[in-house]
Amino acid sequence: DPSQAADETQPKTRRRDISTHVLGGLDLFMGEDGSAYAVCPLGGQRREVMPIGGRAFELYLRSVALDRHGAVISKASLQNAVDTADVRARNSGEVHRVWRRVAEGDDGAIYWDLGGADPHGERGAVRITDRGWAVVEPGDVPVHFVRAADALPLPRPEVAAASWGDLGEIINGESEDDLLLSLAFLVAGLRPHRARGGYPVVSFTGPAGSGKSTASIYAHLLSDPSSVTLLNLSDDPRDYPPILASRHFTSFDNLSGCSNVISDLLARTATSAVWAGRRLNTNGELFAVRMQNPVILNGIPETLGRLDLQERTLTIRLARIERRRSDSEIEANFMRLRPGLLGLLCDGLSAALRNLATTPVPEGIRMADAAQWAEAAASGLGIEPGRITAAWRANRTAMQRAALEVDDVARAVVALMDKRQQDTGAAEWRGEPTELYRLLCELAGERVTRMKDWPSRAAGMANHFRRIGSALREVHGIEVINGKGGRDSTRWWSVRRV
Repeated sequence: DPSQAADETQPKTRRRDISTHVLGGLDLFMGEDGSAYAVCPLGGQRREVMPIGGRAFELYLRSVALDRHGAVISKASLQNAVDTADVRARNSGEVHRVWRRVAEGDDGAIYWDLGGADPHGERGAVRITDRGWAVVEPGDVPVHFVRAADALPLPRPEVAAASWGDLGEIINGESEDDLLLSLAFLVAGLRPHRARGGYPVVSFTGPAGSGKSTASIYAHLLSDPSSVTLLNLSDDPRDYPPILASRHFTSFDNLSGCSNVISDLLARTATSAVWAGRRLNTNGELFAVRMQNPVILNGIPETLGRLDLQERTLTIRLARIERRRSDSEIEANFMRLRPGLLGLLCDGLSAALRNLATTPVPEGIRMADAAQWAEAAASGLGIEPGRITAAWRANRTAMQRAALEVDDVARAVVALMDKRQQDTGAAEWRGEPTELYRLLCELAGERVTRMKDWPSRAAGMANHFRRIGSALREVHGIEVINGKGGRDSTRWWSVRRV
């Protein structure tokens, strides 16, 4: 057979050359994070950005070796291919930013990735500008998206198919403000990382049976769907970098509280944090991960963590569900509403791009950039001007008050001023730090002062004052300041009502 003879004369790929042949057709570049990446063709217009050295890239190279060259690549050849790709990427001179789920194009447009981990699934994106939005095909997406193995696809948004009130069918908020702030969190969380300011944290709270976990899941499915949601809150800070760096939105389930260390970590994640440590199997090479994520929490308590975290958190109160529905009924209703709600969020993002320059930065709000963005999006969401800002400010004040009510130092300071005014009529106490510490310990009582959160000395009390000072002033009208003076520069503290 001549054709068979011709096939037999074709040179076969030698095993020692397979590590080079599997790299054909790849676009290699460096990310702004210092990692090497490969753009891997998957057929047609589908192309996937993969970190070089990751498990997905290794499986891709094995697939190429088997499908195109009929060879099973050895472990040594695979490692050689990975190392070669890494060197080529570093020598390419190409540097691009990689994104997860949302990106900012060079033209200022927002790109919202519709793709999931399935290599045969959707690879398009929604392009959002100040003039509107449209779905673009994979070959026309100019940014580099990286997808985690657990990422799920989003359906294509629909135009004018939902209003903000429809959100109430899946999130059982106590009031309209709770629904408005849920939308504000989503639209603020869909800003690209490059945008100024941080991301708010959202906490769904309410009695048992109010649908807290369900609300968290649907917030995920309306923004950054994943098969890995509602994670446990770990007490080890080292568990968080791989979780937060591999996705855009992250959720933690059924919280009853969190340690001070984790509270500070989540607060820093909202406004950008960098975790650094020694890279494994090296003598001193640094490994750094940047974390800046919208975080979803849920639990029965209204206050979680320190005041720094509370001031970055939008607390959404859910009402107890009176009429129970089956999970299948709830899911079917959500799937019906989902494309329209995604279109509504696209309208909001477009309005935010259009209105941001003329929207004033709200005063008295900790996450002011995020609140300004959400307010700028209000017209696209069909919400009256000023309602989001007013709801955000009221939510922050309520959470400050709730946080101070469970803060033993704050309660002791309020008790000190009440006693001072009752005994002497004076609105100020002034004295040495050690005397103030003694008075507050007496007012708090021995049971409280033996607890680990109570400052062990006057210097620790000063640090606590710095943390709660702004909330004390805004909620109770109490100002705590310190200074030094006199011939020997004696330090003093002043506690007064203003």
